[in-house]
Amino acid sequence: MDAAHKAYDAAVAVPGAAQVAFDSAAQASGDKTVTDAETALFNAVTASTDTKVQAAYAAYTKAVEPGARSAARWNLEVAIDGSTDKALGTAIDALDAAVKVTADTKVKDANAAVIKAVQDSAASVKSTGDKLTAAQAALAAAQKALADAQK
Repeated sequence: MDAAHKAYDAAVAVPGAAQVAFDSAAQASGDKTVTDAETALFNAVTASTDTKVQAAYAAYTKAVEPGARSAARWNLEVAIDGSTDKALGTAIDALDAAVKVTADTKVKDANAAVIKAVQDSAASVKSTGDKLTAAQAALAAAQKALADAQK
């Protein structure tokens, strides 16, 4: 289980680091539309009632070491993307729209780096994510079997 988790963290480190770099570029942008949209996204995250988003955000805010922060940011992005919270969707759409029209090359370059990292890492992230899910299921089954055996 630990090996599967470490492999997953390694696989998401690159797209996660790219996402962290994008957040920094967006927050530091001279384009107020971009900075406002980035702020609105994180405001929507903190206000969300989606438990997966809240858990991922809590892990992200606690992660200090760069590798852990990258993995946590990736997990937050996955939680946001998978959420049905309409405010999150609206905030993502507004940020995407702001990035498309900004003249800030640092933001555009950081966004392009996220897209490339996600594309380049997609197969590895899926494979290691599937292995982690399988390991978690096996652990749960073993724990249930142990509990049943102890009855």
